[in-house]
Amino acid sequence: MTTTQSDNPAGGRFVDRLSAAPAPLRRALLTNFLREQLGNAIGIDEAEIAADDKLMDLGIDSLRAVEMKMYLEDELGIVLGSSLLFDYPTLNGLVGCLLKELGLPDPQGAEPASAASAASVPPAPASDLDIPDGLSEQELAALLEDELNHVERMN
Repeated sequence: MTTTQSDNPAGGRFVDRLSAAPAPLRRALLTNFLREQLGNAIGIDEAEIAADDKLMDLGIDSLRAVEMKMYLEDELGIVLGSSLLFDYPTLNGLVGCLLKELGLPDPQGAEPASAASAASVPPAPASDLDIPDGLSEQELAALLEDELNHVERMN
């Protein structure tokens, strides 16, 4: 990510600003923050990112998804799943997920975009996944990208 803590105009981590904001404004604040970070990551104007656009269609690949997850962990002070942007593939879904992970009420009570479709297909338990131990984040990202390419070729 190109934004660093020193780039944050309010100073400190974003989670501090988010937590201090009035509850009704948190969703919009988080949405704007994510839109800016995603725009920086993929090199497009943040105004081009609609709430329900598929992030992968906009240019988020597996490496950028891992980088974004790591950046969000730093800025929000929480541990997130490695498949975060694949599980919540839209800005709206991602915002709902992060508010829930932070334990902050979502004034819209919006269910993440992928939750409805994911409800019909339960995720595989981590123990059932065939992922070798000890992979670096780059190796894991490459493995994930290979798997996604394989799935796309099948469709």
